Amino acid sequence: MDHLYVYETCVTDKILTDNTKFICLDFIDLEEIEKHKHKEVIAFISIQTRYKMEKLGFNFHINYNPEVYTTKYLISFFNDYTLTGDMVLLPYGAILNGFHGDEFFIRPNAGTKYFPGCTVKYDEFDVFNNTYKIPKDLLCARSSIIDIVSEKRVFLSIKEKRIITESLYSHNKYDNSRPDFNVTDICSEILKVPEIDMLPDVVVADFALLLDNTVKLVEFNYAMTSGIYGCDMNKIIETYNNT
Repeated sequence: MDHLYVYETCVTDKILTDNTKFICLDFIDLEEIEKHKHKEVIAFISIQTRYKMEKLGFNFHINYNPEVYTTKYLISFFNDYTLTGDMVLLPYGAILNGFHGDEFFIRPNAGTKYFPGCTVKYDEFDVFNNTYKIPKDLLCARSSIIDIVSEKRVFLSIKEKRIITESLYSHNKYDNSRPDFNVTDICSEILKVPEIDMLPDVVVADFALLLDNTVKLVEFNYAMTSGIYGCDMNKIIETYNNT
């Protein structure tokens, strides 16, 4: 199948001078490429640009299903591998129910974020509440705070049950401030979970190294709107083309 290849430098961190089939959307209006709407899109773009392209009628090679990027999906099927064992889902209006402590982590359940996941101090909750004006019926996840030593982004082939490419959370491959860590074992385990097949053929999984040297799953993300850091773009593109 013929594809339309597009990218934005906010995702790739560079101009793709070595891959001329890609169109950089930094410099053009989307209307200029509407003539290519009959082609499936392979992309490295922002969430906002994906929304705009979908509204214009473009179809992406990797389908987007918002249900599999929620905290509900994550803790329903992968709870044994996630950062904390105490994450709960509550409507925002009841987010403090049963809470006893000084601070907590909160994030919206939905992949579409009404507010960024963050740590909130109990005695500053009113400030947080007044800042974001979150609807009381919005489903949110709450958990305890855990210290993260290092984080890694992994592109996974769900279809082939393998790691495509991986990178620490760093835009500089020479940055040694965060220790590297192995994700082979945890990826092998989560790829055996039957519900992994609810995910699209290619997905991003983010992992964290904790102080006790355990490796935990942070979240899943849609691959075509995820930053690549130091991941191998050619391996990702090759997998897309063969999927």
